[in-house]
Amino acid sequence: MYQRALDAVSRNSLPERIDIAFQTGRRLSRWSASNLAHDMLNRVGSLALWQHRFLDFDVPAAAQRQVELHRTLIDAVMSRNGVLAETTAREIVALTRSFLVPRVRIQNATPTPARTRKPRQKPMRG
Repeated sequence: MYQRALDAVSRNSLPERIDIAFQTGRRLSRWSASNLAHDMLNRVGSLALWQHRFLDFDVPAAAQRQVELHRTLIDAVMSRNGVLAETTAREIVALTRSFLVPRVRIQNATPTPARTRKPRQKPMRG
């Protein structure tokens, strides 16, 4: 899966990267054998779906770094190295925030055109 993720980064295929991220989350959940981890990964997955509309990773090095971090996280969970898993997860969050926060601010600063309502039509009486 690691090579597939790197290939998706090189093609800049966001849908494929999202799919790989969800597969990774499912595997982490299964390997952790923890109900808490399963619940948290489901919540993070929902948030990740929302945030991906802001992230297009126009910086390929950042996308590649994220793939590498996810690989480290998987290896840490599989080897039951909690310290490395936590450190890596925090690094993933920090990298994501470095892209997400500025993009959300830009979107919030951009005025959206006001929607105008169409006048209601009176029902025809027959």
